[in-house]
Amino acid sequence: MLLPQQRKYFKRSRKLLLCHMNKLSDENKAAAFVDANLFPDLREAYLSKKKFYEFMAANNSIEAANRSRAFRLHAAVADIQEFAPCLTMLRNWEPYILTLSIAVIPMASPRGVNNSIKVLKRIAYGYRNFQNFRRNFLYYIN
Repeated sequence: MLLPQQRKYFKRSRKLLLCHMNKLSDENKAAAFVDANLFPDLREAYLSKKKFYEFMAANNSIEAANRSRAFRLHAAVADIQEFAPCLTMLRNWEPYILTLSIAVIPMASPRGVNNSIKVLKRIAYGYRNFQNFRRNFLYYIN
């Protein structure tokens, strides 16, 4: 059980623990490691999060598979119940996630289409049926 002073300290340092390591200054990294080392479960969760970020930053599917394996092993050994749904999801969807890690999908195209839909929705306010909206949308994007 945490003392009131510890609770207040951890509430303030929550942002440090949730932030990506690359975005922290050296001073903040040291503070995050001090926080994480106070409690073993918190340290293991922090290191598991770091392994997960490394997995997500992989450049190809082989590297992603190796990092995924390392993350799953670390999280399984840490035995933190909050990671169980994540491990189950990774086990079920790993082939698809690794396939996605090879494909480079430019985000400009979907964002452009979504922006066009939003603009059309604003313009088309008051259409009485979906068919008119759909026809206008297809005309607009072509």
